[in-house]
Amino acid sequence: MKDKKYLFSSGEFARLNGINKRTLHYYNEIGLFCPEVKGDNGYHYYSCFQTIQLEMILIFRRLGLSIEDIKTYTEHPSDLSFKQIIADQKKGLSVNTNF
Repeated sequence: MKDKKYLFSSGEFARLNGINKRTLHYYNEIGLFCPEVKGDNGYHYYSCFQTIQLEMILIFRRLGLSIEDIKTYTEHPSDLSFKQIIADQKKGLSVNTNF
């Protein structure tokens, strides 16, 4: 197993990032966010360096992006696709605020 001082169990990682452990399991099941290491004991371990990737996913969720849109972006990240996501969200916000 990799250097253990940089790895956290799914429960520890969830607590450190203020989310539910079940969310991590769900993201893993759908292939959106997977643990760095799967131990021989079946446990999932996340690297402290994965916090940035998780935070990006959580920000996109707060912005209202669907899981599929986030998954598409994380599979093919680029400046252009990020700008498109932001532009689409701005359009959605302006449509929702015009009464």
